[in-house]
Amino acid sequence: MSTVARHASRLGLVALCVLVASCASRSTSIERTWTSRDAQLGELDAVATMFVTDDVRVRHTSEERMAAALLRSGIYAVPSYRILGDAPLGREETRARLRAARLDGVVSMRVVSQGEERHVRTRSSFGYRGLPWTTTSVEAKPVTQVETVAYSERRNRVIWASLSKAIDPESVVLMVERVTQIVTREMNKDGIISA
Repeated sequence: MSTVARHASRLGLVALCVLVASCASRSTSIERTWTSRDAQLGELDAVATMFVTDDVRVRHTSEERMAAALLRSGIYAVPSYRILGDAPLGREETRARLRAARLDGVVSMRVVSQGEERHVRTRSSFGYRGLPWTTTSVEAKPVTQVETVAYSERRNRVIWASLSKAIDPESVVLMVERVTQIVTREMNKDGIISA
């Protein structure tokens, strides 16, 4: 093998290690779900997506990403700001607009907590004169918990909910997209949507 080929091979291996390490440090998972006992199979076929935040720009972008992820899964979804606008509405006005848009319900998401998770790593080796040597390090990673709720317009109540955990999210919008992908699979598994 030539020197250039060896260096290219090593660079490829280093790039792969960096990619694996970055994927391992950032993860998103569902911690808990709840499904209404009387939820019907495939109850939500067309939904409005809603991201609860005071930042209008983040809300619009997050709702667009949620809708796009649901659309890729075969569920008709439209960002709620397109139907409901940005001004606060009463419950009956919101329901009337959802019905007028022929939507079955809403999939909403909100950040419920932000903090950090600490991981302790211990490494043992044999050091000076063969005596055992232990090093310990503590690594703190940011953690965000996200609540997702599926609301049925026809039943006028929540039919499914989940709590997700995102470790070291790059941004709110990317985290919303990843949580939506995972939540969509879970809602499909639980029969709330038929993607």
